[in-house]
Amino acid sequence: LRPRGVYLFNVWNSLAENPIAGAVHRELAAIFPASPPAFLSTPFGFSDTAQIERLLRAAGFTRVAIEDVRVPCTVPTAQHAARAFLEGTPLAVDLAERGADAAAVRARVAARLAADFGAAPCHAALSALVIEAR
Repeated sequence: LRPRGVYLFNVWNSLAENPIAGAVHRELAAIFPASPPAFLSTPFGFSDTAQIERLLRAAGFTRVAIEDVRVPCTVPTAQHAARAFLEGTPLAVDLAERGADAAAVRARVAARLAADFGAAPCHAALSALVIEAR
């Protein structure tokens, strides 16, 4: 980065601030209490704004701005949301390695999402942190 350059990036906010992902994470922990799948802790795990700012300042940035951007999210059905998380992320590999009944897990996660956010459509918000450092 050139002197006086601008570093822009974004990260997902926490699981607590992304309720659908948080609900999927908690439901999987309930299904597999002895060894819950941890994948969602990775993309939603770098959201401590104080830590982000400390790291950027330690790297030499003197001006740091962090904005929490929230947008509504509507998925056609809770089934679609469950399928997206369980089949469209590394959770699919985790479940396969466990020999899990994918259809049963998907049904249980979809039921949780439907109860919390509606069956059809399924509504919640998404939250990401947009960071600008100079």
